[in-house]
Amino acid sequence: MMRSFAGAMPLLAILCLCHSTLRAQKKILTDTSYLNWSWLHHDYHLSNDGRYLSYDIHCRERSSYLGVLATTKGEEITRISNRSDARFSEDSRYLVAELFSDSVLVFDLAKRKLILATPGKTFQLQQTGKTNWLVYRRSDSVIVRNLETGYNAIYPGVKECKPAFGGTALVMQKNSELIWLDLARQESRTIFNGDIIRLTISKDGKRIAFIHKEGNDFLVYHFAPSMTTAAIAARNTMEGMSPDHSINDGDMVFSPDGRSLYFELLKKSLPGTKDPDLLTNQVEVWHYRQPNLYGSQRWFPGVSRFKAVINLAAPNARMIQVENDSMVITGSLGNEYVIVKSNDLIRQDEEYFNEEQAPLYQLVSLKDGSRKTFRPRSSRLWHASLSKGEQFITWVNKDDQDLYCYEIATGITRNISAGLNLKPDMILINQGSPVIKLELNVDGWFGADERLLIQDKYDCWLLDPLGKQAPVNITNGYGRRNRIMFQPALSDAAATWPTGDIILRARNERTGDNGFWQTKPSGGDPVKKIMGAYKFSDPVKKIMGPYMFSWHKIDEPPRLRKAKNAAIYIVTRQSASESINLFVSTDLRSFQQISTIHPEKEYNWMSSEMIRYRKNDGDTGLAYLYKPENFDPSKKYPVIFQYYQTRNTEMHDYHRAGVEPNQIDIPWYVSNGYLVCIPDINHYKPGRIAETVINSVEGAARYLSRFAWVDSAKFGAQGHSFGGYETLLLIAHSRMFAAAQASAAVSDIVSAIGGTAFGEHELYTWYETGQANMGPGNLPWSNPQGYIENSPIFYADKITTPLLLMHGYEDENVKFGQDIEMFTALRRLRKPVWILAYKDGHVIADHNELGKDAALRQRQFFEHYLKGKPAPVWMTKGVNPQDRNFKSGLQLDKSGAKP
Repeated sequence: MMRSFAGAMPLLAILCLCHSTLRAQKKILTDTSYLNWSWLHHDYHLSNDGRYLSYDIHCRERSSYLGVLATTKGEEITRISNRSDARFSEDSRYLVAELFSDSVLVFDLAKRKLILATPGKTFQLQQTGKTNWLVYRRSDSVIVRNLETGYNAIYPGVKECKPAFGGTALVMQKNSELIWLDLARQESRTIFNGDIIRLTISKDGKRIAFIHKEGNDFLVYHFAPSMTTAAIAARNTMEGMSPDHSINDGDMVFSPDGRSLYFELLKKSLPGTKDPDLLTNQVEVWHYRQPNLYGSQRWFPGVSRFKAVINLAAPNARMIQVENDSMVITGSLGNEYVIVKSNDLIRQDEEYFNEEQAPLYQLVSLKDGSRKTFRPRSSRLWHASLSKGEQFITWVNKDDQDLYCYEIATGITRNISAGLNLKPDMILINQGSPVIKLELNVDGWFGADERLLIQDKYDCWLLDPLGKQAPVNITNGYGRRNRIMFQPALSDAAATWPTGDIILRARNERTGDNGFWQTKPSGGDPVKKIMGAYKFSDPVKKIMGPYMFSWHKIDEPPRLRKAKNAAIYIVTRQSASESINLFVSTDLRSFQQISTIHPEKEYNWMSSEMIRYRKNDGDTGLAYLYKPENFDPSKKYPVIFQYYQTRNTEMHDYHRAGVEPNQIDIPWYVSNGYLVCIPDINHYKPGRIAETVINSVEGAARYLSRFAWVDSAKFGAQGHSFGGYETLLLIAHSRMFAAAQASAAVSDIVSAIGGTAFGEHELYTWYETGQANMGPGNLPWSNPQGYIENSPIFYADKITTPLLLMHGYEDENVKFGQDIEMFTALRRLRKPVWILAYKDGHVIADHNELGKDAALRQRQFFEHYLKGKPAPVWMTKGVNPQDRNFKSGLQLDKSGAKP
């Protein structure tokens, strides 16, 4: 045995060596690797019977789509090149696909056979009884095809075509005719003669509406199948119309039940009378009592279009003007009511220091137009919304942060969350913005407005809007006890009321694991389905505070889906080391992988791990660390720290190769021998932003410095927008970083607070109570030292870190002048600093040459300072304005010149 074991040792060593060699041979990401990168497109479909699914594989640079048809058991049926759209028929018998080459394909799923390939585009699938109808366009004609019999009907000269009456009919605009086509009978009739615009169909398809211009006036028409022809619904002379308003040709929308129609009015502009004392129109008069700064009024000159509504089902109904000069609709459009509030020309975020700016909320009855103020103007509330059954209005109060419910029938207001007794550590914190306890579920009303589903940081609750029944914690405090954050996984959770199971998504705050759980509306500990080091589906990422523009990843797949008529679930799974792919499950415990898209396997890729460390102030910090697939603990790695407030929920995000000009391209850096650390910067103390940043980032850097495989002399820092500001604060107060790159960064909050942004709005609110969080009433004249301590510009002489600034000089969020301040200060001190200024806005686009240039220069900067590679010419000598049309400066300077 010993001889055999000893004899196997050389073979084992050879196998290990081969394995190491194979790993080392994996390709390293280059600047062009992303050109052929493929990924799962977000638009995928599951047949109603749960037996088939269709998805697209997308390649960005080639702008190509490869469609895949497969069974939910994992069998691939066919692939369709150049596919732009695909949908299953309601009865799950057919898949219809459209190609970018303007062709329509029909697959018979049972026969697994292509039964139609024809020129066409913009298809619709409709069903009457057991008959499927394919409707598509070819040139100016609409073709209607019976997929069972092959019968074709061609309707030439059709400008617009829409399904109606539950898919059993078509409405076609043909020349100056509007035609109603009964699909089953193949009978058509003209319901209107004349030019029309804004053809609109109710959700149930039982009513249509459109606008017709008669002389200088617009008339609103409507039609239902019981009518012979379309009839006028609204005109300028009808009851309820103000003499200074007229019907406009804007968008129309039906109420959810299809009985009422919302349309647009235009306020007539009256010619102004010239003031005889007017000397010049080249003067701007700024007044301190105006609700908005003069500059922002140029962006938003005033409201002149207003929503009105008419009940089409009521005889002799009068028009009700819902919106006016001062009040606009907020929230969803109801059947019986709608909520209006003071329009956005009033800066409602100034309410904390100016009560005149407090918004007014009213409930408007669509029956008689009566208005009811359900809270005083001084009330500070968030997210006022109608209940599903329109019996209640709910909102979160900004002062006590509880959930209030107004009963429309009685006018009684109740605090329905007071009984939850939430503790401070259960409060949801949204990226440094004001703290809130609760978050309303998007589809939160159960039954006939009997219960409301809400969430605290960890658990889910059912509340009685009448306050008679005690709140029910349907996760039984399990989330709180185990630091697992729960939320409903399916949008139709309310359909399970009152006895059915509720499927929950879950994330373990301690480990970052994601998964699915199951609970009942009656409460009790949830039952674990699956948990793992993956992220299932697309979480909601609140990246910015309430006063910043926000982005969401629109090209990532949505959350968990269920087949309409079967217990079949389709879900996406991803991790830092594994690209997004589709999985199918019947129980959310075991999963069948469907798509196998793994471009990362060709490259030296990465993994992520969560780390906990002691921050400078002694508190526990949380971060995650990316390591390369070929990580070797005997080597020393440079580390780039990248941050934007709280980001630990992104630990299992898959980052595909690409161009990232605003932050850092994490896959490229890790593949090329860097570690990347993403520390959370949270629990901002009012007025102590710099301290919070240093505690978190420097604490993480000190922690990593303990490891032999970390080169603590080669730490880099990078951030964009608020993260850019954090970067400047970091290097102003820390000497641990060898290089820093800040994009769209604020350098001086003393000058910034007095400036404008976001459409020339003032910034006092943003700095006092918004993302900057200096604190209400904490102002430069009341606390000058606090503003100096949190302004990197005042520490320019202490900065020792080479700095690359990057900015779009058309940025309206953070003005380019903020970079100029820091640049000129460091230049005056003869310290290494550069600005890359692009003709772009707050975010430099990643799909054009600007983004490619920015990403490349950022890499060259870090490669020089963190890896010792030669600096490019633009860093050693610059690029003069007269040379920039033909010189890039991207070539490496081989002369030995230093930046």
